Amino acid sequence: LYFIKCLQRTRSEDGVAVLLLKEKFHVVNDHHILFREHSKFGHDRVALVVLAQLTNQPAFGNFPARGEAGAEGSGSGSRCSPPIAFVTSHLTYPHHTLDEYSRLEQAKVLVSKSKEFVDVSCPPGTPVVIAGDFNGTAEDQVCEEMRASGYMDAFAQATGILQSRITHCDHRKNQKGVDYIWVSQEGKQQQQQQQQEEE
Repeated sequence: LYFIKCLQRTRSEDGVAVLLLKEKFHVVNDHHILFREHSKFGHDRVALVVLAQLTNQPAFGNFPARGEAGAEGSGSGSRCSPPIAFVTSHLTYPHHTLDEYSRLEQAKVLVSKSKEFVDVSCPPGTPVVIAGDFNGTAEDQVCEEMRASGYMDAFAQATGILQSRITHCDHRKNQKGVDYIWVSQEGKQQQQQQQQEEE
């Protein structure tokens, strides 16, 4: 039913995962980012990048199609859409001021290292979707960093609501809005193009 890609934290039992419906996507490649390898404030946090394509879409250049080398999925010779990069992470919980700085450093690593992988693995203009628990509000420095890096808050884009909203209850029983879906500018452009084609 699903392609399941997961990555465990380096010093913890939990981790992150990306699940993609097999009837909608097929997986081309994945990449692991260990924050501690790129920042002394990375702690044991990680990020997972999964490159996928929508099935039953027009062929795209020389990018691997389902059934070809480098592509993971069933069937043979089925042509698929341009790639999409799905990225997920879980940033440090801000127990104190140092953790706030650590979250910012982790966000910078998340954006830069996922971009490096996408740039060398995909054609220009590949949309990137970053989703996960950022352990902070929409107004904090981490979300500002995401916006400054060219990412849009999908919830804000869809609803027009810019301020924080409740997404879950944390381990201290506080109701907080810390889960986000960030979409690159390329993702919005691709969505607009699809809407125009449907019209």
